[in-house]
Amino acid sequence: ERGARHCGVGERMFLCQARSGALRQPYRLLRSVLLPSSTSTSSFFSSSSSGGGGGPSTWEFMDWAKRGDLKEWKSGEEPSYFHVFNVDAKEYEVDVKDLEKKYKSLQKFLHPDKLGVSGGDEQRKLGEKYSALVNEAYTVLRRPLPRARYMLAQRGMSVDEETSMDDLDFLQKVMEIRERLEEDLDEEALKELEEEINREIEKIVSELGRLLNSGSLQDAKELTAKLKYYDNILNEIIRQK
Repeated sequence: ERGARHCGVGERMFLCQARSGALRQPYRLLRSVLLPSSTSTSSFFSSSSSGGGGGPSTWEFMDWAKRGDLKEWKSGEEPSYFHVFNVDAKEYEVDVKDLEKKYKSLQKFLHPDKLGVSGGDEQRKLGEKYSALVNEAYTVLRRPLPRARYMLAQRGMSVDEETSMDDLDFLQKVMEIRERLEEDLDEEALKELEEEINREIEKIVSELGRLLNSGSLQDAKELTAKLKYYDNILNEIIRQK
């Protein structure tokens, strides 16, 4: 029969069929097995990325926050996360330590209670609004996965649970890792697996930076989807520790 293929021992039937072409949409069938719906973050994604793109010489958002007598930012227009922290929107890599310093400085000026004391209820509400924006921007920019998603979204591309992936070798690799996690691994084995996944993530993040910086958005989107798989695996490793 056309598309028939002998399935090897230990190979999941649906993955074998996907490889043979018997399944038209293997990704959708595999998604629930390989990509849990977890949205929590892992230790790797809280770590620093090397490098950083310099933003404009004048930090406009900070100058606005320092005034103390807040008005709506540019008639209510919401600044981009890159604008909030004065980092280059074209560069994927950011200096996370510098980002943290900027975050603390901004929150010092935008603290709702501080603004409320000097400017009343209206200033307190504006402080709450823009302090929340700074929190969200910091949460996104400091981690590789949400930062990649945000950059893609800013350029008109989204990465979600329905993002298609045709790399069946990668899907099988992820499935095999998940099968290892189903075993009763001791602490040392979990540590080794975590280090292995982090190495894979470092490779992806490096390549992702190159793709985003060069404008190769479709390839960057596919790589970001892979990053999500590894993020979920790390979450599971942390849960089992």
